[in-house]
Amino acid sequence: MSKGILEFNLDDLDDRRAHLRATMATNLALCLWDMSNTAHREIEYRLETTKLDLSPFEVKEMIFDKFGEILEKYNINLDELID
Repeated sequence: MSKGILEFNLDDLDDRRAHLRATMATNLALCLWDMSNTAHREIEYRLETTKLDLSPFEVKEMIFDKFGEILEKYNINLDELID
């Protein structure tokens, strides 16, 4: 059986960030799946059923609000992962 061991120096900022990315991988994958599947359908459904006359800016805000909800749902702070 093959094994892999990841080792991080948590006193080092870059290693600490790499550790966080590794431990958040499942949440990130679930978040991306949710955004590409669930959010897409939900936003499309909302736009079709409400028949609101929304500006492109309002539609963009609706999309980013939904993405923000999903990031929060999976406890993902992009600033921690990227900074």
